[in-house]
Amino acid sequence: MSARASVFNTTLIGVEVVKGTRVQAVRRLLSTGFMIKPSIPIKPHVPQGTKYATEAVGGKEHTVGDANGTADFNDMCYLLSNLLTTATITTPAGATNTRQWVFAPISRGPDSPKTFIVDIGSSAGAERAVEVILEGLTLKVMKEEASVIGTILGKITTESITPSTGRDSVYNLNLGGATGGTFTLTVGANTTSAQTNNVVASVLQTAITGLASVGANNATVTGVAGGPFTITFVAGMGSKQVVMTASLGSLTGGSGAALTQTTIGMPLADVPVRPMDPEIFSVFSGTSMANDVQTITIAATAGTFTLTWTDPYGVSHTTGTISFNATGATVQTALLAEGMGLNTGDVTVTGAASGPWIATFAGRFANLFIAPLTFNDSGLTGTTLPFLSVVHTTSGGLTLLQKCLEFEWALTGRFLPEFTIKADDLSWTDFVETAPKHELTLVVEHDSIAAGYMTEMRAKSTRYIRLANIGPEIEHVTTNHYNYWFRMTWAFKFIADDRADSGGVYADTFKMEPVIDVNIPNDANGNSAILEGLLWTDLLGLES
Repeated sequence: MSARASVFNTTLIGVEVVKGTRVQAVRRLLSTGFMIKPSIPIKPHVPQGTKYATEAVGGKEHTVGDANGTADFNDMCYLLSNLLTTATITTPAGATNTRQWVFAPISRGPDSPKTFIVDIGSSAGAERAVEVILEGLTLKVMKEEASVIGTILGKITTESITPSTGRDSVYNLNLGGATGGTFTLTVGANTTSAQTNNVVASVLQTAITGLASVGANNATVTGVAGGPFTITFVAGMGSKQVVMTASLGSLTGGSGAALTQTTIGMPLADVPVRPMDPEIFSVFSGTSMANDVQTITIAATAGTFTLTWTDPYGVSHTTGTISFNATGATVQTALLAEGMGLNTGDVTVTGAASGPWIATFAGRFANLFIAPLTFNDSGLTGTTLPFLSVVHTTSGGLTLLQKCLEFEWALTGRFLPEFTIKADDLSWTDFVETAPKHELTLVVEHDSIAAGYMTEMRAKSTRYIRLANIGPEIEHVTTNHYNYWFRMTWAFKFIADDRADSGGVYADTFKMEPVIDVNIPNDANGNSAILEGLLWTDLLGLES
C-alpha cells in the first residue's frame, strides 16, 4: 500500500435525514477541508500504595476536529446549514436557476441545523464520523484572503473505511399482509414475472436481478417471507437514481400494499467551486436599517429627460429618455432596463402621470444608502423652473465603509455533547445548544469616522453592519442579471477598542457584540433574529 499523502485527502459529506443515522456521503467539498480525530478520555489507574499505573479506565468516545478553507458561495450553504439552522430556499423574482438561501437562527428557542456524515481521506485510507456538527465558525476577510475556520463535534470515529462512492437507491415493498394473489415490479422497460404474495427475499432478488434493465448482482433484497422487503440497487446500479414501480392490484386479502422509495440514489459529485474573491468584499454600516426612498418631482409641460443612479460601489447607470408625462410604472421600467444594474425588486417607482414619483430601493440594495438620482433635463420645456428635482425622502441606513482594513465574524461554543450513563451509548447521546460566544471584529483606519464610533461606544448605541460579496453571473433572464451573492447583517454594540499599526496604517480594532434587534428580519418564531444570512447560488438545495 502506498503512503497516505495528505494532499489527496478530500471531504465527503452526506446530509442526515435522521440525526445520527448513517447515510452515504454524496458531495465532495473542494473549498473547505474537514479534519476529524477520536477523542478518547483514558485515565491511568494507579492503585493505592504504588507509584505507577497498572491499569487504565476510559470514558465515552466522540469525534473532534476542525474545518478550514476559502470562503465559497456554495460551501457556505453547507456550513451555515450545519452551524446555524435549516435555510429557507426560494427563487428570486424573475430567476430560473438561481436560488436564494436565507438563514435566520432563532433567538429564543432551539434551531434546526442539518447534521452530516463525513468521510475524510483518500483511496489510501479514510475515516468516518456521523452526526457531525459545527460547534463554531469564524469568517475572516482580509485584503489577500477570505477564510473560514471551524471546530467540529461528532460521534465515534470509524477508522479504515472505504470512502463513499455515492448513494444507492433503496425501496421498501410492503405487501400489506396479502393472503393471496400476485404482483410484479418494473424497472425501465422490463417487468418481473408474477411474484406470489408469500414470496421469499431470495426469490424476489433473483426476479429483479434477472431483468435486463437491472442485471446480475445489481440488487439485494432483504426481509421475511411475504415482506416487508428492503430492495437496494448496488454495484452497476448503485450510486444513481433507479426508478422502480409496482403493480399490486392483483394481491388479495390484507390492505395497504405499497412500494415506497426510502432513499433517492445519486452519484458522488463535487460541490462546484465558487470562491469569494477577497477584493470584492464590502462592509456597510449605519445607525438604521431604512430603505432608501427618493422623490422625483417634475414641473415641465413637454419633452423628455434621463435619470442617472449611482450604485453603492460608485458605478453610474443612465436611463433612456423618459417622457415628461410618464407614470411611475414607466419610470420604473426605465430604471430596470438592460444595463441599469437593477433587477426586478431592486427598485419600485410609484406615482401618476407627470409625477411626482417615489422611488424605493430594496432587494439587493435594501437598507443601503443610494446617492441622490441625477438627471439631464435639457430635453424638457415649460414655464416653471426647475423642470426636475430629486429629494431624499428617506436615506438608506447603511453606507459603504471606505477605510475598512479587516473584518471578522466568530460564532463559537454553539453546541455541547450530552453524555449519558447508559452502557449501550458508546458515544454522546445527543448534542445541546448553548449560549454561544458571538463576536464581530472591525479594523478601520483611525480617522474621524473611527472617532465617531468611540462616541457611539460611550453611548452604548445600537448600530448595524453588513458584510457583502458579489460573485460571477449565474444567469441572465430578460433584463435581470443574477450573480452569486453573499451578505450577512447584524445589529451590534461596540464593546472594546484597541489601536495599533495594521500594515503601516494606524488603525482601530473594534470588538462588537451582536444584539437582538427588531430591525433584523424575523426568525422562524416571529422573533427578531440575531443575524440575517443570505446567499444566491445555483444550488437548488443541499446535495442538489
